[in-house]
Amino acid sequence: MPTGSHKTEDLALAREADAVVAASDAATRLREHGVRVDCMVTDIDKRPETARELTEAGTPVAVHAHGDNVETLRSVVPGLEGGAVMPTTQARPVDGVYNFGGFTDGDRAAFLADTLGAGRLVFPGWNIDDTTVDAEKRRKLGWAEQLLYWLERRRDERFGVLDGRRESVTPPETVG
Repeated sequence: MPTGSHKTEDLALAREADAVVAASDAATRLREHGVRVDCMVTDIDKRPETARELTEAGTPVAVHAHGDNVETLRSVVPGLEGGAVMPTTQARPVDGVYNFGGFTDGDRAAFLADTLGAGRLVFPGWNIDDTTVDAEKRRKLGWAEQLLYWLERRRDERFGVLDGRRESVTPPETVG
């Protein structure tokens, strides 16, 4: 559940899932509604206490490093339970740092779940057309949309989050 609503059907879908790989703030909201989170994907831009609580419980947290969050990572990551932290990057991975794919926390969660062998990917509550976000976030969601389109084609699957959008999506030439 990358981001989104507290709709009853979205929460039910998350509760019924075999595994929940939740992006950033969605992990916090899911836990507030009693939904188990099996892995969190985040760049620690919001609510680092959720990452701390999850790692203390032994739940893996994929922590993403990028140029804009280095200071935040330096202050937060040392306080996380190290054995449950999985460092990720969008660049070339180095010793113990992984690049599963993706651009935003939400699509990185999808790529991680895919890498881990998820049989089906669903995105309850995620609204790629979120009108409440600023222009920069809208651009990022555009990249996420392209990457998810590429991923659904590679998986031979149709993601509901892309319904009504596929005709206008230009997939990236390559991913990786």
